[in-house]
Amino acid sequence: MPVPLRKFSQNWLANDELAAALVRSIEPRPGDHFLEIGAGDGRLTRALLEHPVTVAAIEVDPRCCAALGELAEETARRATGARLTIIEGDVLEVDPSGLSMRPEPQEPSDRSEPPGQPGPSDLSEPSGSSDRPTATALGNESLRFVGNLPYALASPILRWTVKHRRLVADAHYMLPAEVAERLTAPPASSARGLLTVLVGWFFDAEVVRKLGPGAFRPPPKIDSAFLRLTPHPPPACAAPPAHRRAVVQAAFAQRRKTLLRALGNAGWQRQAVAAALEAAGVPSKARAEDLGVEQFARLAEALPELGT
Repeated sequence: MPVPLRKFSQNWLANDELAAALVRSIEPRPGDHFLEIGAGDGRLTRALLEHPVTVAAIEVDPRCCAALGELAEETARRATGARLTIIEGDVLEVDPSGLSMRPEPQEPSDRSEPPGQPGPSDLSEPSGSSDRPTATALGNESLRFVGNLPYALASPILRWTVKHRRLVADAHYMLPAEVAERLTAPPASSARGLLTVLVGWFFDAEVVRKLGPGAFRPPPKIDSAFLRLTPHPPPACAAPPAHRRAVVQAAFAQRRKTLLRALGNAGWQRQAVAAALEAAGVPSKARAEDLGVEQFARLAEALPELGT
């Protein structure tokens, strides 16, 4: 089995018992389809395959893909109802809507937007579809996303998850405890940030388990958390997606300032901002961290688009 490499931001689970405990917290059901991100040495993969489920494992490290390929062959020979597919490549270049969940290898599709940047999919809904999870490419089944994420890519992968939210039945991610704190921070918490709103627009976030450095090899220098994301309908918002993205990004761009000042500095007229805050029921001295997603939706509706 290969050793973890820093260039891939690899910190693997330290033992099988921990992997089994994490999988129990996921509560896999027979016939579930899992999309595992960053399978690494396959410890979490093997724990999933103890159940009659289908796993498509995305892994960028060729050394790990070779070992995972052997695991896929072993799983097929066991004929327990579990199946494993290996997808070699960068998760940010994979389009999960094209997966068939067959055991044959899949090739990643072309990147449709730069990783880690708020793109057209953030806070937006393509016409003719709802935000309830669907997976037409997979029949009637949606995907359960799971992974011990490479910590250097935690934020881009969360944005990628939001982009593909219609395929997500739920998601369980191991990530830095600081990121989990941001995603679960309530309104008025200084831990809230842009990512809190981008993810919270579509998902409820809950910390399932906290882990110290000793739970991994090599031990990271930070604490970790196993996070559950559960889809929920987004807040009703009549504002165009590009406009509400602009409002949220401008609000957090100067997060220490009041919304009145931050949005004014972003180009909105102070009088228009004041009127929008009042219409949305937001105090004039509020900062971005004070608002929940519903309040941001109301603010985006009340604030005129820049240039109009």
